[in-house]
Amino acid sequence: MVKTNIKAEFIITVDRFEPKLITEQIGIKRSVTYIKGEKIDERDLYRKETCWFLEMDYQESFDINQQLNQILILLWPHFEKLKTLRIKHD
Repeated sequence: MVKTNIKAEFIITVDRFEPKLITEQIGIKRSVTYIKGEKIDERDLYRKETCWFLEMDYQESFDINQQLNQILILLWPHFEKLKTLRIKHD
């Protein structure tokens, strides 16, 4: 049987905001952040949005729901704070 590796991510994207606000508000260390306008590596490309990522490592599985549940367990206690941030920062 062929092995399948999956990875789940939760991504917040906004035109402009300070990604560290999310980390500070919910107390979960992000996996990756970047700011709109930042240069992408050595290429002549620039970020089109600001992002805050929470991602799981690749795992061998056929069911993405296992990883999605891990993300939900991390985020659920902070649901109201995330809603407030979404409303405040549109």
